[in-house]
Amino acid sequence: MDSAGGTLYLKDEDIKLVINPGSIEEGKKIQISLENIWDKTSDPVLNKFETIVSPTVRCGPPGTVFKKHCILSFPYNAVNEEWWEFTLLVKENFQDEWRRIKLGSDDKDIHFYLHNGQCVVNLIHFTNVTLLGYTINIMKAARRVKFGVFGKHSLNKYQLRVRTWNSESNMEVTEDAKLFGEKLVEMATHIDLLYEDLVVRVQDVNNGWQISEASKTQTFSADDLWTKIPWRVFKFTRSDPPSDVLEATISSSQATNVFQLKISCETRQENIRSKVHFWYFISALTVVVIGLIIAWTFDNFQAFLTSHSGIALFLSGLIVALITYSIMWKLVKSATPAQIVACVFLNMSLYYLGVWMCFGFVHPLTTVNIIIILSVYIIAFLVAVVLFGEIVLKFVPFIGLLGSVIFIKLMS
Repeated sequence: MDSAGGTLYLKDEDIKLVINPGSIEEGKKIQISLENIWDKTSDPVLNKFETIVSPTVRCGPPGTVFKKHCILSFPYNAVNEEWWEFTLLVKENFQDEWRRIKLGSDDKDIHFYLHNGQCVVNLIHFTNVTLLGYTINIMKAARRVKFGVFGKHSLNKYQLRVRTWNSESNMEVTEDAKLFGEKLVEMATHIDLLYEDLVVRVQDVNNGWQISEASKTQTFSADDLWTKIPWRVFKFTRSDPPSDVLEATISSSQATNVFQLKISCETRQENIRSKVHFWYFISALTVVVIGLIIAWTFDNFQAFLTSHSGIALFLSGLIVALITYSIMWKLVKSATPAQIVACVFLNMSLYYLGVWMCFGFVHPLTTVNIIIILSVYIIAFLVAVVLFGEIVLKFVPFIGLLGSVIFIKLMS
């Protein structure tokens, strides 16, 4: 900008900076920036009953001095203003301490007032700015926040994460949801919360889903509501008969302040099924190549490939892989982990037995060998499921077939 001045406006956040004509010297140009800082590491230290009620706004370059006052305006979320005390917090650089300016202060460089839900700041030099509120009466002072429910599903479970946050924290909440792999299910945009505990309950869960009694009710503390972006997790499991839709009511209450959100979540596992479909064949193809490379070191490899044992081994591996995949693909929509694991164990056990029978002439097939090898395989698979969850299902054929090749190598 130059001496003519101008306006910067962050539309989504409703933050505006006006550089009045004559604020910049004639013949001089300044590159002006306006930013909503959502990195909470820059937030000030708060006392009891204090909370940040606005975005933290950065005007740049920091420390830039103007000939006339510039006008910065941004929204705040304090409700029932007569029960609040407001203080403007300012600092020029990251390493500086926040300086407090009371409403009505006679500071010549920077002063502010509140009008129609906007904090209007007149400043002679650029700085970081945010509005702090102190609760005079905790029974009447309130903050207007968003209340949202985010969802994430796995094979036979669905998880709901309930959050409350200020409008200026939208970016932080969006990034947090991406980190957890969640999607927004439902949101209320204008909820007035007091400084007291918020009790959240899950009610009216439809048939096909269940949640334990112990986790149906959870509480947000008053301090968390005032100083953080708190969340609580509710975990659902499928029940018989299974349903592709999870429906429930999320009820929240503070004394007489009660509100509800009705949610409906699509929980079809088509995406997971397609991943299982893709990874099953990719991992099976990979292990065939690896298996051939390893098997090439066997004595009389070419003779083995053309023998009845080699043909039987190839066919048994192919048949078992197809059977295991087809059953998993059919059951993955509603199967429990126990059903899937049982399916895998059954088919892989048959495959191992087939391999041992083919190579019985090299090493005797004994009961002890069967018990030892199957036990090791089952324990290893259970540990993998516990540690890595459903991702293990992608590599079932890889684990089974590679294990078979290694076993053949050891036995021969």
